[in-house]
Amino acid sequence: VIIVSNLSPALNDLTYNEMIAMVPQIREADDFLRDAVDNQRLMFEHSGQGSPCLDLRKVHSVLNRRVLEEQVDFVVIEGMGRALHTNLHAHFVCDSLKAAVIKTQWLADRMGGEIFSVVFKFERGKGNGSPNTLKSVNLNAPKMF
Repeated sequence: VIIVSNLSPALNDLTYNEMIAMVPQIREADDFLRDAVDNQRLMFEHSGQGSPCLDLRKVHSVLNRRVLEEQVDFVVIEGMGRALHTNLHAHFVCDSLKAAVIKTQWLADRMGGEIFSVVFKFERGKGNGSPNTLKSVNLNAPKMF
């Protein structure tokens, strides 16, 4: 698992330095987590960005290398800016899940849902040999998608 944060502050998002400062607490919280951190099954990187959105064209080179080295097979993008505003239609070689709460009326109207609706969009990866299937679930606004 690679947990990715912003490099610099954006709204209330966790920054890389804040995340790294929490690693000792994470290690102390649970033996399983300590083992995962110590054996690099739980890793921490930054995107190289400082925005509530995520521009996949500008992801930091260290993160790109880590993704390739670890042969990432599942990507989760969380948050309205990252998952909906900038990457709702982004496709990946591996499976992906985009998760967000719609926090503006403008976006709710644009997507045909209601404000504070929860949105999950799962897509099969383009490179996994199976057809790309898409399922979206909106728990609060059934007419969405």
